[in-house]
Amino acid sequence: MFRIISASRLKELDNLASSFPLVRSECDDLRKRLEAAHREAENLNRDLEQNTARFGKELAAAVQETEDRVAAAARAGLDTTARLNPGSRHLPLDPGTLAVLIGIPGCGKSTFAAQYPPSWRVCLDEYRLAATDDMADQSATPVAAQIQNLLLDARLARARTIVADSTNVLPHVRAALLARARYWQRPAVAVLFDVPLATARAQNAVRERVVPRHVLHDLHARMPTPSRLHAEGFTTVHLVSDLTPVTGGTR
Repeated sequence: MFRIISASRLKELDNLASSFPLVRSECDDLRKRLEAAHREAENLNRDLEQNTARFGKELAAAVQETEDRVAAAARAGLDTTARLNPGSRHLPLDPGTLAVLIGIPGCGKSTFAAQYPPSWRVCLDEYRLAATDDMADQSATPVAAQIQNLLLDARLARARTIVADSTNVLPHVRAALLARARYWQRPAVAVLFDVPLATARAQNAVRERVVPRHVLHDLHARMPTPSRLHAEGFTTVHLVSDLTPVTGGTR
């Protein structure tokens, strides 16, 4: 028995059939866009891997260059420590100078930095705090470093003085700072906080954020010598022991 289809139903079926090519076209277009997005993502991943590898090689080369210069200086018996006048607490800094403070927590770096205009100071702790409400959150260090690098480039490009107020005890951290100073052709000076470990421990104990003792000991063991700092590329090395005693440090 034949089923009789009404004219309206026949028209509905006809419209449905005619819509298939449109749906198929939209699906094809969506597939092409997805494939293009996938190719773009692969290209971005490849570029990221290449950039990461290149940065790693450049950083390794900078660290190796530093080690070579330190070794050469040691062989030559280089002693390039610049002594400040005893009793003088203020260190004059020429415009465009990058002053890198080097010392363990509690040694008085931030007290020393406070004598300069606030706009001169860059500090990883402050940028970690701005990112996470916790300056001790090391997961925010990459973000903090990006912020610091932006400010370093902005100020060095304009010959503005900078005071880098962080521990800066690790060689690769100093190498990165020196590389930026060299790129912008600005002088870099080191301020070495050769404060006794017992003094730093006492000042650390009364800070708002107390650093664990084993961390202090580890960082103290990594403190560089003045000759090493000059060999790394610092134009001048100043010892805090030649200044008026710095007390009440908070970093």
